[in-house]
Amino acid sequence: GFGTGHDHDTCDTHRGNKRIKVTPLDEYIVGTIRYDHKGFIASSDDSIQIDIQETLNLNEESLVANRKSAWDACVASMLRNQERGKWSTVLIDKQIRHYEGTNANGYRYPYSGIVLYLLKKMRKSKQGQP
Repeated sequence: GFGTGHDHDTCDTHRGNKRIKVTPLDEYIVGTIRYDHKGFIASSDDSIQIDIQETLNLNEESLVANRKSAWDACVASMLRNQERGKWSTVLIDKQIRHYEGTNANGYRYPYSGIVLYLLKKMRKSKQGQP
């Protein structure tokens, strides 16, 4: 952004003219992407990881904080709606449907990628707790 310096630039601003491998349209690439509960994004493919970390700077502190905030908001919503101290698969599935949808303006929810990744991971583990 303006006046913040190159360390805080992200995505195309940080990339400049460098070619990248990352695209959200490639199923293989998407399948290598991982998020953690703290908001960090990574790839199991080294060349994609270089794009994520260095070329696109996708673990810049404000992006990480925004991803964590999106996940924390989902968790807070689930805690308000839990039954008997356990998150049911019905509640998890309801959240997945919500984040796969769009808001009133027809856009995906901001940072829905991390939320969907963690919800689906939770659903698959069937533990029902973060």
